[in-house]
Formats: sequence, structure tokens, C-alpha cells
Amino acid sequence: MAEKLHHRAIAALIALGVLGRLVELVLPVFLESMRLEHGFSNTSLGLIAGAELGGIIVSSIVLMPLARGLSSSKVLIGAILFFAAANLACAFVTAPLTMASLRFLAGLLGEGPLLVIAVALLGKAQGASRLYAVFMAAQMIVGAAALLTLGATDTLIGFPGVALALGAITLACLVAIPFLPAGRAFPEKPKDDAEKINAITWRVLVAMGLFHVAISGAWAFLQQKGVQLGLSSLDSGGLLAVMMGSGILGAALVAGRSTPRSLLLATCVIAALSILGAFMSGGVLLFTVSGVVLMISWNASVPHQIALMGEDLKASRHLGFVPGAQGIGLAAGPAVTGLLSEPGEYTIAVAVILSAMVASLILFYQAYRFRPA
Repeated sequence: MAEKLHHRAIAALIALGVLGRLVELVLPVFLESMRLEHGFSNTSLGLIAGAELGGIIVSSIVLMPLARGLSSSKVLIGAILFFAAANLACAFVTAPLTMASLRFLAGLLGEGPLLVIAVALLGKAQGASRLYAVFMAAQMIVGAAALLTLGATDTLIGFPGVALALGAITLACLVAIPFLPAGRAFPEKPKDDAEKINAITWRVLVAMGLFHVAISGAWAFLQQKGVQLGLSSLDSGGLLAVMMGSGILGAALVAGRSTPRSLLLATCVIAALSILGAFMSGGVLLFTVSGVVLMISWNASVPHQIALMGEDLKASRHLGFVPGAQGIGLAAGPAVTGLLSEPGEYTIAVAVILSAMVASLILFYQAYRFRPA
């Protein structure tokens, strides 16, 4: 039976889950600030971003068996302290490979446990779908505020200030620990083996990964594109905050009214056009509108992706693979864009990430057609 959580426990879990997503949410400012401070190439920036998200993926795979039997509070305290230390240490690192190694460890031992445990505890609570919607909205709100704040910090102090600010924010989240629900981080392993995922479910998971390759590959370098258009770090960060905040409209659209599953297909097309508009734009207006529409389509698409698997294809037992599929895409996207682009030149990178979006659309369409009548 689902556990009913106290509102303070819900708030604590959402806060820690958002902390686990924080660097991902502010990735454009984080990477551009790092580039301006140290002169890292886009290839190095992509490696750093991919390493961090890769650490989160590895954490999600190995954390459950290793942490089984441990209390969630103990695991999360350790994760917060390590994540804070990793963020603070970034202020003193100047070599790209060292930075990538540090960010991998931050994802593995910091963000990964924070995100996985928060989502697991929220997911088994009473009213999980509503709680997850609030969690998504909180990510957008906090992400927008953090983009604006860190953009201003970068303008005033530079990357060391951004790193120190992230460390301070992380430590502040220790106040959530006393309000966590009691119990172990993860339930015992079920005795029955899960059925093999059928071919169409694999296609949906691959589609989710490709979708997030395109989204993250674009999002990670929007700050840089804004600077190339002549915006300051502060102004560009402000625009990205507007874009991030607008994502709430996508979640609200799906949560507030009954929308057809075909919206999933439409959002893939809209997101592709938005990516093209953002990177091919020569002015701030098209850049801003494209970014806003991209965030709205992202947040409107993901709930339908989950519903396609869990409701339409009756593959709810396999939804645990979703964070892995999303995480791989989120890790690969910035690496691909960083490898194939230079500041001001994004044509090849955009072509590749648009191809990923088109491939995801095709796979989603196949699953959409496969749904039971």
C-alpha cells in the first residue's frame, strides 16, 4: 500500500531531488562560466558535462543494491556533503580532465544518490503522479532562479564564484534531512524476476534516450549561443531563466486538462523546429522564442512518454529503466554538441541532434501505432 507522506517530508524530498538535478538545470551557465574562466574548448566542456551525467547514470545502476538496508537519511547526508565538497573544489581546478573527473564523482556520489532516492521515495508515495508533477514544476522554478542568480554571480565574480555558490546551496539543503521519512533508502529486492522487455518497449526507451540527446545537446550550449549573439552572461542567463521557467506551462498543459497521446508526436516536431530556430537565429527575439517553445515542448512531452509505456503499452514494471534511458541521453547530448561545434559554428552539431530527434519521433510513432485499440 502506498505510504502517505507528511507535507514536510514531501517538501524535503522535492528539495533534495531538485538539488540532484541542479547542475543539469544550470548547465548552460555552468559550462559557459567555466569556458570564460579557463578557456576550455567545446570538446572539453562536452566531456565535463557528459562525465557528470555519466556519474549519475552509474550511480542509479549500482546504488540500489549497495544502499539496500541503509537509511535514506544516512545516504543523503553523505551525498550532500560530498556534492558540496565537489562543487567547492571546482573553484580551484584548472585542468579539463581533472574537472571532468571531479564532476563524474560529483554525479556518482552526490547528485546520483540525491536524485535516485528522492524519486524512489516520491514514486512509492500516495498520490505519486501529483507529487511528480510538483517535482517537475519545482525543477523549473528553482532552475530559472538559479540560472539568473548564477549568471549574475558569473558576471560579478567569475567561475570560482559560481562554484562556491553551488557549494553553499548544497550545504543549505542539509536542513531538509530531519524531515525525511524514516526507513531504508530502497526496498528489498523483489523475489519474482521481471519479464523481458519486449521489442516495442525497447523502442520507446531508445526513443526517450534519443529525445534527451537532442534536448540536452541544445540546452547545454544555449548560453554560449546567447553570448555569441552579443548578450552578456547576465542577460543571457536571464533569458535562459525565462526559458526554463516557461517549461512549467508545458507541465501545466498536460496536468490541467486531458490531452491526446498524439501530443507526444507533436512535441517532438515542435522541439526540433525550436532547436533549429535557436541555433540558426541571428537575433535575440527568435533565439528567445525558440528557447521558450523548446522548454514548453520538453515538459509537455515527457509525461506522455511515461504514459505511453505505463498506460498504453502496460509496461509499468519497466518504468524503472526510464531514468537510465533519459540519463544516457542527457549525458550524450552535451558531449555530441561539444565535439561537433565551436563558438559561433553549430551547423554540424544541430544536424546531428535534429537527426536524433527525428529518430525518436519515428520510434515513438511506431509505439503509438502499436497501442491496443
